Amino acid sequence: MTDRPTIGPLALAASFTVEPLADVFAFWSDQLGLDLPVVFAPHAHLYQSLLDRSSPLHAASASRRVLVFRWSDIADIDERESAVDELIRTVRIAALRTPVLVLVAPDGTAAGEAAGRLARLSEGLEDLPGVTVDDGRRFFQAYRVDAPFDEKADRLAHLPYTAEGMAALGTGLVRWHLAASRPPLKLLAVDCDNTLWGGVLGEDGPSGLHVQEGHRALQKALVRQSEAGRIITLASKNEETEVLGYLADAPQCDLRPAHILAHRIGWDAKSLTVPQLAEDFGVGLDAVLFLDDDAKEIAEMRSMHPSVQSVRVPAEADALSGFVEHLWLFDTPKLTETDRGRTRLYREEKARKAQAQAAPSLGAFLASLDLTIDIRPAARSDIPRLAQLTQRTNQFNTTLLRCDEISIVGEGQELFAVDVRDRFGEYGTVGAMRGRAQGDTYFIDLFLLSCRVLGRGVEHRMAAWLGAWALRSGQS
Repeated sequence: MTDRPTIGPLALAASFTVEPLADVFAFWSDQLGLDLPVVFAPHAHLYQSLLDRSSPLHAASASRRVLVFRWSDIADIDERESAVDELIRTVRIAALRTPVLVLVAPDGTAAGEAAGRLARLSEGLEDLPGVTVDDGRRFFQAYRVDAPFDEKADRLAHLPYTAEGMAALGTGLVRWHLAASRPPLKLLAVDCDNTLWGGVLGEDGPSGLHVQEGHRALQKALVRQSEAGRIITLASKNEETEVLGYLADAPQCDLRPAHILAHRIGWDAKSLTVPQLAEDFGVGLDAVLFLDDDAKEIAEMRSMHPSVQSVRVPAEADALSGFVEHLWLFDTPKLTETDRGRTRLYREEKARKAQAQAAPSLGAFLASLDLTIDIRPAARSDIPRLAQLTQRTNQFNTTLLRCDEISIVGEGQELFAVDVRDRFGEYGTVGAMRGRAQGDTYFIDLFLLSCRVLGRGVEHRMAAWLGAWALRSGQS
């Protein structure tokens, strides 16, 4: 028995012996103070586990599912191209509950040939909600496992990797499991001096700063976080014009002002300014990551705002690349189109706020928006976004149901998507409703709306539309 927080069991089916991964999960359970159970399907029963509804892969108790295999285990050399198509068909037939990771483990196949099969597999499964295809080689590369193969153990026990190789493979799976399980990280508040660059801008001046490879690795990572839809902000004790000018002009900088959605640059305590940045975007503090090289700043933030995830950045530039590569909070689950366009949405929202402040009244502001609301039965392509909304929406979520891409499509239930746009741009899909007709009554168990459009009459239109839909269907 354990009183540690539990993340639901991971169900794993493999084409080779993977039971040693249980020790890796146990290690990370201890390190993280979490219970990370893993349940294994029978050895080398990959296809059988996919098709057998009684297998661990199909258990409702499993929160995540992993298929890990080597091409050499599932097909002879001259049959491996057709094996790609067979695996795609089988995964599609299996209709596993999501999220699912399909992991191609290395087997010595030439890099070009392996990449081609991986691309075909990814393309064949890309439209399945919640299914991610990945290359196991990157786990070995990330943890510097130069000799992962154990040919003797493979012959004797169908265990193809060394202890170091299995540790890297298991750690990669833990990272994926956690990234898919934890609440979404929405906003990053980042220090500047001795974090984004070496030196102190106010003392050394722009010419006295240095941007080494480690600093560039962090900056590039922040650009990727921006592209993944996370809000990049600066929290720095500095002069605003100097910081933004340096980021705009320094040729060695990869992070530019265009990537920065907001900043608090001045001399106030960061324990005050970081919550202000979160409030600007309607983000809870538990969805904020604060990065700073100063131990005192980190300690103050942890003391004043323990829900903020505060991480100290290494002071040594040489350590920054490794820090970035192994900062698990930077890991992102499978992205939706809304995620990729989220930075644009935040910028449009800033323009709306400026318009609201300039308007003589709330009514005048709302009238000036030219708001268009489209409510419709959900299409299959809407499912990833609607499931994501149930995970991300807290402020206006009437039932607080958290759904994955399978459970959101309830049996006998009707699912609806809400799209909103105005003269500033597209909000995208921001609302979801789900109901079921039973006799002369229409029961609603899902009714939620992103906080980005609250207070603009959308929620009232949703309720009215749903009532009209129920009446047309003969319910009340």
